[in-house]
Amino acid sequence: MKRERHVLTGFMIVLALVLGVVVFGAMWHEYRMMRGDLIELATSEARVVLDTIVVAIQTTAGIRMHLQDEGVETNVVGEVVRLYGTGQVLKKLALRGDFTSLVCQDRERIIAAFGVTEVTSIDKDPFLDAAMTENRFAARVVTKGRTEFEAVRPFVTDERQYLLRVRMRFSSLSALEERTAVRLGLTGAIFVFVTFLLVVNLLGVHNARLLATQRDAITREVERVSGQLRQQERFAAMGSLAAGVAHEIRNPLNAIQINTQLLEREVHCTAETAGLLRERTRTIRDEIKRLDEIVEQFLAFARTKPPRFEPCPPAALIQEVLALEQGLASQRGLALRAECAEDIEPMRADRHQLKQALVNVVKNAIEATQSGGRIDIRAARGQGQTRITVEDNGAGMAPEVLQQAFDLYYTTKPGGIGLGLAITRSIIEQHGGAIAIRPADPRGVIVELTIPAWRTDEVACG
Repeated sequence: MKRERHVLTGFMIVLALVLGVVVFGAMWHEYRMMRGDLIELATSEARVVLDTIVVAIQTTAGIRMHLQDEGVETNVVGEVVRLYGTGQVLKKLALRGDFTSLVCQDRERIIAAFGVTEVTSIDKDPFLDAAMTENRFAARVVTKGRTEFEAVRPFVTDERQYLLRVRMRFSSLSALEERTAVRLGLTGAIFVFVTFLLVVNLLGVHNARLLATQRDAITREVERVSGQLRQQERFAAMGSLAAGVAHEIRNPLNAIQINTQLLEREVHCTAETAGLLRERTRTIRDEIKRLDEIVEQFLAFARTKPPRFEPCPPAALIQEVLALEQGLASQRGLALRAECAEDIEPMRADRHQLKQALVNVVKNAIEATQSGGRIDIRAARGQGQTRITVEDNGAGMAPEVLQQAFDLYYTTKPGGIGLGLAITRSIIEQHGGAIAIRPADPRGVIVELTIPAWRTDEVACG
């Protein structure tokens, strides 16, 4: 149901976008067509007006030249030019037409002008200069302040080239643009509003899913952190207890060790009982040694220090562990192999602590694998982390054993005390990493250590 709702919401948004593009495209095309028609109509009208003015100016010039040739007095010719010259022609046309300005000029000066106080020179306006140079009619829409239509036409009279300019009010184009802007604005507002409603609906659905996902993630994280805190509190308490117990045990052990040595030197036995004495004292020394190893494990657990981080290459670390444990693996008839590329980036780790953790895992694998078996150590990089896996093909672990494998003092080995994996887990978590254990296929166990990679902006601990 949720999936169908999300699909429907996405479809509505896509449909709204497509419709919006189609409507805007159609309106824009209509505007361009109407604008082109208006400009074409204004161009035709301006061409006729300019042609008429040119004919009038050229006719007036012809009359003036004819009067001068006939010897008419200068004042009479001047009066004719004043009444029918270029300035009067422009003025009369401007008063009768829908013109804002009429100008006749050449490259040097203005011959006559109406409706303007300032005129752009031809050389400073590329549009005017091109029309003058190419001797052609040209038109453009001017939008400075108000929308106007300007047309220009070069012509020659009295053996000089002039440029006739006319500007017309283009209220029809302005009205078209205003109507188009209003229509586009209204359509855009409606489209934005509809899209907003669809997006709000989509965001509501997405936020609900996101909140549910975050709630579940936070719940899992709280449970994980709570478990870690409980484990750390338990470790701290058991570590203090272990340190005290180890201290109290070590003193009697030292006394027993010393007295055993004195017993061997000072007690003189017959030949028959001397062998028995040596056997008994050897047994005592072996048990003292075993107890001392257990005490050392307790002390190692109690004295775990915060890691001193530095760049730690995975390949070098694995080779060190391989060198330490290869002899034991060979004695038990096992193949201990490593697969790790040399170019994997360094981990962010305390080299000695991480080696201790990896040694604990490899020793467990050796002890759990029968002769003829194999143990593979692999390292791979991904997403800012380094994953080290230790896989064996031994008997494996039952599900209930897997769940308790990292619990303090939990062990299934005869004579074990259940500290190895607990210490390993504590080290890995202090590195900001994680450790997991799962069954291998078809048999055996895979232990995966995840360690953060070293960042290039970090500084190693001194």
